[in-house]
Amino acid sequence: MRKLHFTLGPVQSFVAQSRRTRDLLAGSFLLSYLAGHAMAAVIQRGGCIRFPQVHGEGAEQVKDELLRAILISLKGLPTKGPWKGSLPNRFQAEVPENFDPNACVEAVHKAWDQVADAVWRHVVEKAELYGRNTRKIWDRQVKKFWDIAWVLDQGDLDNGDLLDRRKNWRSYVPTVEPGDKCTLIGHLQELSGWLRIRERTKQEKFWSVVREVAGGLDLQENERLSAVGLIKRLFPRFAEESIGWKFPETAIHFPSTSYMSALPWINKAIREEPEKALALVEAAQSTRTIKKVGNGERFPLLKEAVSGQDSLKDFACLDASCFFRSNLENDNYWNEADDQEKREAVKKALFELIEALKENPRPYYALLLMDGDRLGKLLREIGGERVSQALAQFTEKVDRIITDHNGAPFYVGGDDVLALLPLDDALDAVVEVRSAYLESFAKGGQNGDSATISAAIVYAHAKAPLKGVLEHAHYLLDKVAKDQTGRDSLAVCVWKGGGPTITWSATWKVVCGKSWRKSGDPTDLQRLVEEFRNMVYSGSFFYKLKEQFEVVGSNLAEEEDLVEFLTKLITADYLRILEDRQTLNVGTAEMRIRRLVEFCLRNRRDEYGGIERELPFRADAALLIRFLGQRGGEEA
Repeated sequence: MRKLHFTLGPVQSFVAQSRRTRDLLAGSFLLSYLAGHAMAAVIQRGGCIRFPQVHGEGAEQVKDELLRAILISLKGLPTKGPWKGSLPNRFQAEVPENFDPNACVEAVHKAWDQVADAVWRHVVEKAELYGRNTRKIWDRQVKKFWDIAWVLDQGDLDNGDLLDRRKNWRSYVPTVEPGDKCTLIGHLQELSGWLRIRERTKQEKFWSVVREVAGGLDLQENERLSAVGLIKRLFPRFAEESIGWKFPETAIHFPSTSYMSALPWINKAIREEPEKALALVEAAQSTRTIKKVGNGERFPLLKEAVSGQDSLKDFACLDASCFFRSNLENDNYWNEADDQEKREAVKKALFELIEALKENPRPYYALLLMDGDRLGKLLREIGGERVSQALAQFTEKVDRIITDHNGAPFYVGGDDVLALLPLDDALDAVVEVRSAYLESFAKGGQNGDSATISAAIVYAHAKAPLKGVLEHAHYLLDKVAKDQTGRDSLAVCVWKGGGPTITWSATWKVVCGKSWRKSGDPTDLQRLVEEFRNMVYSGSFFYKLKEQFEVVGSNLAEEEDLVEFLTKLITADYLRILEDRQTLNVGTAEMRIRRLVEFCLRNRRDEYGGIERELPFRADAALLIRFLGQRGGEEA
């Protein structure tokens, strides 16, 4: 037998080029699905996938749900397959001596062509008449998009750098595209072929036909997509024809960033003001603007809230954009068919609900990205089979963990996790996922220190561009958590309307603290958030830490001297501005401020797993704690 190493790309750019959460889901799924077809080509020709672990007790048994569905569909049999990716874009396999890796390449292209053809037939073909060279643009982009590389190895399967060395040849050259560019994938030409600067009317006619065929919810007025962008956006509608099984409504109506931001408020409205919630439903459903989406019973939080109250499911299924007053006040939000009376009725119903709850929905959600550290090194140290077994156990747990924390996973496979979560649930979820990773390797008899995982959380405003948020999450994970902080770390960013404003990172040992033992125990970071949530302080207190105290103590060379000096100084300032000192235990306040100061010292993990602290004091940790303590601190 020979050893095959296979990879499919582009990965990060393809997934990140997303304007909607459903684009993210579709991009992640397509990569996983196409990699699955390459794996299927190996299995059909007598090979066996060694990494990741997809087989059961024997090579003929396949336990990965996605790969199993692909193999069944290739036999022409009906199947119910998944709608979330679980297979990584690269794999290792044992193949017969006469195996031709081009069979994997052909399998990928055949599966991709089938997906593309379904979108062409159902949508683009009907608009081709109104475009210029639309079919030519389509064929060029569809045929030349994927970057596929493989290596056949006669030696050790765990020689994991062979594929990386092959990719250094850079034999893949993306096409240089003329004309106006896709609003989703910026280096590709949009499909109409017309130049907007000279032929705007013709371009708009083409896209109005596409929009009419596809449906306004799937393509907005300002969106003009490439072939790849349109496939990514629309293929879930035609999944049964293109991949062999249907996507459920929960996949087609994947939660938006607005919905994830508003989720705790939606739950509160259902539980505390059901009558006013129903009044908003009645007003919203009389409009052409506000649609229903299939999120009502996706989340444990809402399942319990609407249990036995069927009428309130409609409230949980409203497009969450209508819960934010800033949207309703914007004339561009509304469909022209909705007159002023209908608009005012929705505004009035929302205002009365907000007044009754004494709370606006908060406009922030969390994007979580996680990746195992130095997997190639781990493969060489303990072997592909043992790593594969541990990752298979990890993958089985993660989807449940994210869902239990009211999250929506985009992708869970191998050592990678990508998910949306409500702001309040993200820290609990990331700690539990990290624990599951360590436990999965520990069960295999591995040293927990040798298998670590890093994470990035972006707390983003619902109106922040999703593409930018995801790209920044990758930057946080790769450059901040892994490179700057030394891996086995968490990096966190707050992205407000104008972009990233707060960035903080720490090793997991600092995040969790010395007393943390297991998942479910509060971490030091969570304790500090809760403590400051309950403390009385002025609105300017945390900002003064950045403006005034970052420059203080720069002449102190020892960590303990700086911590002691700043603790005394900040506590004195806190007591000075506190209006009611009677309510405060001074000793408690000083203890909390000391812990806050310690969190504000940068730290990194050294090569032996120890912690190195770096001076001077930086206030981003304090500003993050304030943000989390106020649950976003902004209303919309």
